[in-house]
Amino acid sequence: MQQLWGTRNSNNLRIALDSLVANRLRSFLTALGIIFGVGAVIAMLAIGRGAKEEIMNQMKLVGVNNIVIKPVTEKKEEEEKEGTEEKKAGQQEKKQKFSKGLSLADAHSILKMVPTVEAISAEMILEQDIIYKSKSKKLKTVGVEPSFFALNNIGLSEGRMFNAEQLAKGDGVCIIGAGVKRKFFLSEDPIGKDIKCGQQWLRVVGVTDEKLISSATKENLGIRDYNMDVYIPIQTAVLRYRNPAFRISENRWERDDNPPPVHQLDQLIVKVRDPEQLTESAGIISRMLKRRHSEVEDFEVTIPEQLLKQQQKTKDVFNIVLSAIAGISLLVGGIGIMNIMLASVLERTKEIGIRMALGAQKSDIVMQFLFEAVLISLCGGFIGILLGVSGAYFVDKVADIKTIISAISILLSFVLASSVGLIFGISPPGKLPTRTQSNVYAMLKNTILAAISAVTLIPAAAQAQQTLDLKNVISMAQRNSPSYYRAQSRALNSLYAYRYFRSGQMPQLALNFNNSSSLLGETVEVMQPDGKIEYVRRKTSNTSLGLGLRQNVPWTGGSFSVRSDLNRFDVFGDMSSQNYLATPFSINYNQPSIVYNPFRWDRMIQPIAYDESKRQYVEDLEVVGLDGASYFFAALTAQVQVRIYEQNVANTDTLYKISKGRFDLGKIAENELLQIELSLLNARNTLEQSTLQREMAYQELKRFLNMPKDADIQLAMPDAVPQFDVALDKAVAEASGNRQSVLEFRRRRLEADRSVAEAKAYSGYEFNLQAQLGQRNSDESCAVLIPAAKCSRT
Repeated sequence: MQQLWGTRNSNNLRIALDSLVANRLRSFLTALGIIFGVGAVIAMLAIGRGAKEEIMNQMKLVGVNNIVIKPVTEKKEEEEKEGTEEKKAGQQEKKQKFSKGLSLADAHSILKMVPTVEAISAEMILEQDIIYKSKSKKLKTVGVEPSFFALNNIGLSEGRMFNAEQLAKGDGVCIIGAGVKRKFFLSEDPIGKDIKCGQQWLRVVGVTDEKLISSATKENLGIRDYNMDVYIPIQTAVLRYRNPAFRISENRWERDDNPPPVHQLDQLIVKVRDPEQLTESAGIISRMLKRRHSEVEDFEVTIPEQLLKQQQKTKDVFNIVLSAIAGISLLVGGIGIMNIMLASVLERTKEIGIRMALGAQKSDIVMQFLFEAVLISLCGGFIGILLGVSGAYFVDKVADIKTIISAISILLSFVLASSVGLIFGISPPGKLPTRTQSNVYAMLKNTILAAISAVTLIPAAAQAQQTLDLKNVISMAQRNSPSYYRAQSRALNSLYAYRYFRSGQMPQLALNFNNSSSLLGETVEVMQPDGKIEYVRRKTSNTSLGLGLRQNVPWTGGSFSVRSDLNRFDVFGDMSSQNYLATPFSINYNQPSIVYNPFRWDRMIQPIAYDESKRQYVEDLEVVGLDGASYFFAALTAQVQVRIYEQNVANTDTLYKISKGRFDLGKIAENELLQIELSLLNARNTLEQSTLQREMAYQELKRFLNMPKDADIQLAMPDAVPQFDVALDKAVAEASGNRQSVLEFRRRRLEADRSVAEAKAYSGYEFNLQAQLGQRNSDESCAVLIPAAKCSRT
């Protein structure tokens, strides 16, 4: 065998290369089948993997455990061909079957009565004109509950979620999509801004994360672009838009008297705890809704996961067809190689005879033709790889079909091309009888078996366990754990509080408008010229308009303002009058207390509180890392214990087998054998308990890291224990400069000093200062006693 792969093998390889170069056109035509076969394999695997990832992305969009309920228009009854009396009876029965449609009461009933339901989200979709400043666009305003965002995997990039008060009262607040922010708030922060949706003004309290959804996915799943929606509390949609006859109180949906005849939601999304309970839960919900709707099927219950699985089956069939085509191409390519090699053997008999006359062995002739077949396959495989990669890229860009090219598909194609050259290159040289041919076939057999083993092990390597070390666990915990999100939320709240404090230091522009009217009339006393008093019925209207600019003065604790006011008082009826009071310009300064200045204290306390929150965030991340390390070492300890108990079971089992042999020879008593067998059973029981504890520790770790439950993990033992030495004085200095508790002590001391100063300021005499400088003009165009018909206005 060593001689077979020695110098002779190198010479045979060189001769095969010279032969292929001399017959380039024939070699290229021979390799065409391999080229197209390998290219088809790569393109097929790329399309299949892209389709699989697209299905997984679609499942994430619709939710794996979700059931979708939509209202539908009741189908018209078939025309009856019987007599007039039966028609009247059918119409009477139809009149009795009245359904109020899909309502919030249905959602509440499903959540309360179906035990397999984990959460439910109701939606009301409204087409409204969204207006902000000079920009306007017709978008969907969607009434939702907070569970809607969790069920649809939608997070918030800015702001906050609706609070309990806003949900209960139906306040005018909204959360806009990322696309809406780009449309209306390209260069400004949308949080706190007011936009007009239809006839209502809504305040923006949050912005959703960008959710990338392809047009094909939207069309296939029938979902909308979540980035271009405006989300409002569903109570706001009910009270302000859809139907004010409904109200929500004490977390229950009730109806007022005399509601409209029909009210429907646009969609209900129900999340089931276990995916295996989807079909049964859908059937229960369908039957329950049918009873609630008086046996009227005015709704449609669908399970998106089943639709996606059916779509996956269709694409699997498509992939099988592509695989068959690729296999046929490789088979045709192999047959072409075999035919060309056979023709080569028959045409080159003179060359073979000359080589054998010069001392070449028949094994050399066999190896030469095998090398030619393998080289043709490998060259065709390389060209096919380029063709397959280019084809997959072309399909992705032109046909809009997602493709993903993996290294496994390229390696698989390369192995297939080599195997085709080896398998189909055996037959033509077999026409040459040789005693050493069996050795060549044995070598080829080993090569083919090695290639098949490599192809078999590729998927297993792709599905290997995910190994986690301590560094990876801490890094994942500080990115994905629930404790990290809590720390992030606390830090954001502190940031917003500090921004609110900073905004209070800026000038405040206010526009005030007020109107108080007594249009129903009131009775007043009127003194007559002769001294008598008459009671007159009159109607009045008092309107005021003011514009002011106010600025707090942090050095003194007062406030400085500039205002302009206009007031008009009208009296209607027989004794009409019209009075104006105008303050075109006034400068005001208000000093509540000279002793106590709250602004000065806030300027000292708020920056410290903000710095304290930043240090608290860093410490929270450190605590998250410590918790992750605790979970890691708990799982690692359980993992090591399983290995120890496995070794213990193996040792005990070996001892039991040896003891059993000794018992058969009469060397030991039966009692001793039974004791060893009992030890083996106890060791296996301990191993099972340890395995269960390891799985529980794994699940705790995966839940803390927010990993999938079915993720297969393996923990790596740390290489060394890090040494951490620090001097006492340096530790104290670092703690004083970095610990949050140091700033907390300073802040609490300042707050205590502020409370003392406030108590002293308001415990004795108070001195308030208010100064006003300006001009006031009044104009009475009509006297009180002059009738309206004789009034001349100027």
